[in-house]
Parts: sequence; C-alpha cells; structure tokens
Amino acid sequence: TASTAYIAQPVANFLGITHAVCTEVEVKDGFLTGQLIGLPCYGHGKIGKAEALAQQVGLPLAQAWFYTDSRSDVPLLEVVARPRVVRPDPRLRLHAKRRGWPILPW
Repeated sequence: TASTAYIAQPVANFLGITHAVCTEVEVKDGFLTGQLIGLPCYGHGKIGKAEALAQQVGLPLAQAWFYTDSRSDVPLLEVVARPRVVRPDPRLRLHAKRRGWPILPW
C-alpha cells in the first residue's frame, strides 16, 4: 500500500496478513521527521518494495498474484503473473480490458 506502516500494519495484523509492503517514514529520537525512507510505495516505487518482499519469501514476482483497485498500481500489475483488478475506476477498467486482465466486481 502507499500508506505508511502506521496505518497499514494494524490492518494487516487484524486480517492476519504476515507481510505488509508500505511507504516507510523516518523516525529520529522517537519522532517522525516527515522524510521518507527510499521511494514511496506508489507507482513504480511499489515494484522495488514488492521485489524485495518476493525475494525475502522466495517467490518471484513473475509467479505472483496482485490485486488492486488503483490506476497507480499499473506498473506492478504489468510485472506479476496474475494481475487482478478489483472495482476499478473507468481508466483502470479500460486498461485492464485492453490487457485482458480479470476484473473483479467485489
């Protein structure tokens, strides 16, 4: 998610998700500095973070599934084996149709 761990990790914990990929923020002396660590987990920046997790768990992205409702995730959708688009906005729906990706109406 593009969100920080302060938002994503409690949700992941509640859902029983063991790995969360998110935007990392700098903390100094117990305070948020407002600076990011590395690229935000957004657009192309999400690919590097997903690749790091995939390597950690021993699953190449070329074999992974990825679900999203966000047009900003098209770069990651392009590199996984099984892209899935969930309740997309019109632009993402059109892109998914052109690429032949499944569109889930959840």
